[in-house]
Amino acid sequence: MVERNNKTIDELVALCMKNTPQWGQCECEFWAPSKKLHHPNNVYRRLIGRGPDKSELFPMITAPTLILKADAQGEVRKQNEEIAALLPNGRIVHIEGARHNVRRDQKEALIKALKAFLEEL
Repeated sequence: MVERNNKTIDELVALCMKNTPQWGQCECEFWAPSKKLHHPNNVYRRLIGRGPDKSELFPMITAPTLILKADAQGEVRKQNEEIAALLPNGRIVHIEGARHNVRRDQKEALIKALKAFLEEL
């Protein structure tokens, strides 16, 4: 992460295009500056200050809720579905073939799931 922080924006764009060419130049140009904002100290802060437990928080969310998640298999998928089931008016959709960045990895599938959710409101 520190090594990545020391790269220029242009180097990060090139790295993005090499690793995820399906995103395209424009998405990589938006992605690159955000990587400069990450710092190892932020990771540490996230680990020690996780916030409220989802099992307490999710049942209090009554608005229609859609969780769009990256493709997951086995136990991870099961855990995702169990957590989402805590939402009184929610659902989870695993986007097949997507990795961490669902919107960029499987844009068409994400839009399809989002439209289906919105049509039911």
